[in-house]
Amino acid sequence: MQRDIERLLDRPVLDGYRDMWTKLVAQHPNPIRLGTISVIAFRIGSEWLALPTSVFHGATEQRSVHSVPHRRGAITLGLTNVDGELLICVSLAAIIGATPPSPSATGDEKAVLGRIYARLLIANSDEGRIVFPVDEVYGIHRYHPHELRDVPETLMKAKACFTRGLVPWNDTVLACLDDGLLFYAINKGIA
Repeated sequence: MQRDIERLLDRPVLDGYRDMWTKLVAQHPNPIRLGTISVIAFRIGSEWLALPTSVFHGATEQRSVHSVPHRRGAITLGLTNVDGELLICVSLAAIIGATPPSPSATGDEKAVLGRIYARLLIANSDEGRIVFPVDEVYGIHRYHPHELRDVPETLMKAKACFTRGLVPWNDTVLACLDDGLLFYAINKGIA
């Protein structure tokens, strides 16, 4: 056994092996900036929005949403089954005044859009878990609080009310929503 290990360790090094590892070790890692805020970026209609990662429980594919008798408001869409649990499905678009998510893309639209899939995001509110449909989920984005810009006065009043600030992101702007105010409005709307 000892001889096998010695033979393994004493074998000649392949061409380019040292150069490859020298370059790899010499690279500077991307440091994580202290004080950054982690959010989940998602799209509803043409608008990119974000909520803190701490409010999310997960994401799932689109599912059937079953209407609830006597709950035909703009906020409550109905109930949906997520892993055996019935959750209230709400329209974030109706609350903030955004264009609602588009219906599932047809085959032609999927070819044009590439790998963009509508999802249901599962969030933890004070009253329990809820789900809401979105057109696309980017994933986690981190920003520093000094990058947060004020909301312009020209923004629609409902949207401005729920928006904490704007962050430059991927050649566009990410609207960071105030989760406390948003979940208060959701809980009030479904009560």
